This record gives sequence, C-alpha cells and structure tokens, in this order.
Amino acid sequence: MLAYPLDFEVHDDGIIATFPDIPGSLTDGDTHEEALSNAQDALVSILGEYMARRRDIPLPSAAAGRPVVMLPTRVGLKVALYRTMRAAGVTNTELGSRIGLDERQVRRMLDLRQRSLSPDAFDRAFEALGKVVSVDIQDAA
Repeated sequence: MLAYPLDFEVHDDGIIATFPDIPGSLTDGDTHEEALSNAQDALVSILGEYMARRRDIPLPSAAAGRPVVMLPTRVGLKVALYRTMRAAGVTNTELGSRIGLDERQVRRMLDLRQRSLSPDAFDRAFEALGKVVSVDIQDAA
C-alpha cells in the first residue's frame, strides 16, 4: 500500500508535520506522537481534496529513514483506482459502463470517506482498466 513519508518541524507551540510529496499538506500536534497520530486523517482528507479537484496524486518518495503514514487499505485501493482511471483517461461514467454500475456508484467507489462496494467491484474496475490487484502483506514496523 501507499506509505507517505512525513517531516516534522518543532515550534514553540507544538509540532508541525508535513508530507513532502504532497504540496500544501500539514497537520500538527503537541508532541511528535500526536502529530503522527493526526497525520493519517490529514492525509486522507488532503488526497480526497486532490480527487475532488481532479488533480494528479503524487506517488510517495522513498522514506529515507523518515516516519511514514500508511493509507488504510480501503483508501489506498480507491486512490489506486483514481490514479489508474486518470492515467487511462477514463471517466466515472465510462468505467461504470464497462463494469455495469452507474456513475453514482463509481463516484462512491472513489469517495475516500465512504464504505464502498464489495472488493469484487474493485477487481472488475481494475480488470476493465487492464490491471489486476496484488496484495502485499508485510510485518508491522
């Protein structure tokens, strides 16, 4: 899944955390731990805004020893579908037509805050885009 590196800046009134790969992104906390804890929700919100504005979502760079924020599996799958659709120039309506869903259902598949259709719908969507989903399980850090 996608893991975005995080940079911290210490200020008098707390810690500011930014994602160097996502321009304009930031969150904060009173401690490093709190800033890191807030970072996942901030990242999901920021990526959702990128998608709403139909902007390209940058891939994360190498962590190079920095802490990372992993996207939840459901969110990572939606971001991957969005990126794949953009790369292929496929609209929600066109994808829906290819997999037997209406545009509203495809929009819901891409909504980072919504529970989605079954994993089978994502398999069909990626297959319609000439892709397959591969799951990689790793030991927790």
